[in-house]
Amino acid sequence: MEQTCRPASALLFALATALLGTWAFGSGFLLHRIELGLRSQCGHEGNASSRRDCWSPRRFDRAVVVVVDALRLDFVKPFQPGAGSLAGGVAPFHNRMPFLGSLAADQSGRARLYAFEADPPTVTMQRLKALTTGSLPTFVDVGRSFAGGAITEDNILSQAGAAGLRTVFVGDDTWSSLFPAAFADARPFPSFNVQDLHTVDNGVIGTLVPGLGLEAGARTSPRLRGAPGPRADHHFNDSHSVPRTRKRTALLARSNASADLTGWLQGDALTWDIAIAHMLGVDHVGHRVGPYHPAMGQKLEQTDRVLAAVWDALPGDTLFVVLGDHGMTAGGNHGGASPAETHAALVLAAKSPLFDTALAAGSPSSASLGQEPGGREAEDGDWFGSPHRCRQVDLVPTLSFLLGLPVPAASMGVLLPGLRYARPGELGSGKSPSGLLEAETRRLLQNAEQEALDTI
Repeated sequence: MEQTCRPASALLFALATALLGTWAFGSGFLLHRIELGLRSQCGHEGNASSRRDCWSPRRFDRAVVVVVDALRLDFVKPFQPGAGSLAGGVAPFHNRMPFLGSLAADQSGRARLYAFEADPPTVTMQRLKALTTGSLPTFVDVGRSFAGGAITEDNILSQAGAAGLRTVFVGDDTWSSLFPAAFADARPFPSFNVQDLHTVDNGVIGTLVPGLGLEAGARTSPRLRGAPGPRADHHFNDSHSVPRTRKRTALLARSNASADLTGWLQGDALTWDIAIAHMLGVDHVGHRVGPYHPAMGQKLEQTDRVLAAVWDALPGDTLFVVLGDHGMTAGGNHGGASPAETHAALVLAAKSPLFDTALAAGSPSSASLGQEPGGREAEDGDWFGSPHRCRQVDLVPTLSFLLGLPVPAASMGVLLPGLRYARPGELGSGKSPSGLLEAETRRLLQNAEQEALDTI
């Protein structure tokens, strides 16, 4: 009997040890972030003169934010072949976005290209949460990525709504699941079929700048239509092709919400304050054939023409933001922490001076990062040669201050240096650049104190 009990006791001990080890690993590695119930308000800073100005003077009346999914840094940064260039020479994605490249090369203080560093996991839903709340996801949150669920945490869209700003959206339907009640007008398009290269992008074009002949030649890919696709220059495989993006025809606005051909950026009376568009074609081309296929160059060219048309149609006092939520590997995938996946592009631009070029030269975020030791992913691009960089969470407080909104309570980002956060003549009102940084510092301290209390 004693010999029978010993194996059973050993088995129970081993099982208990395994369960205890699993619990310790799960509680230590699979951390769950505590969402704060706090909501930032204009009155929290004590010196806000009005709802319009809140923590800082409102720099812009409107903002247009275009998310180009998987817009990697080297898709935008001008590439110069020669000494020190990549061994593979010019890739299909190099210098295919001349308009954004011209903004990146601007020296007048109206535009700037940043290396936009995403925190892993580089999954779209987690990146959108970071881009709107300014907080960081945990590893276990990736498992919830495909489940969706509305964001209830304080975010820049809820702050815009509380301030009376009207936000409109078109593009990737992920936004509608995250913010079901945030938009005055929402035009979502299905996003999960990576075989479809054009439906979402065509919907964005038809909503923002219809009638310019910038849409791709097919609304969906041949597989979705169940019929042969149009004539193509390059083939993915035996049965799929990429429609010509240079084809310019008279096109109707393709929106599942409205057949109005006016466009959000056209007409004298604009009915929105913040317009958000999310294009998916670049990401889907990456998933299907990778960034080194000629199809990527075609899609980037089309996207660049769309962005140029949007820029031309912008009202004068409008902030223009173009960003990638993440990058992609040489195989077109993302989700990890390699430089190719975490280094996206961010362009901030306006038709009036936006940057103080004298102040920006010595700021930490604008200092050159130098060259990182090369690895396997270094073949995909020069990630560390961009003169300006910022983290994705820094965009939330920066946009909040530029639009005169409170910074969301859970935001962990900091203000980007070198920007002109006030209109000319408004700095005399007592809200100097140092005062803005002081307000942001107080908010970060309040956030840290609250998180410490919640973890006790």
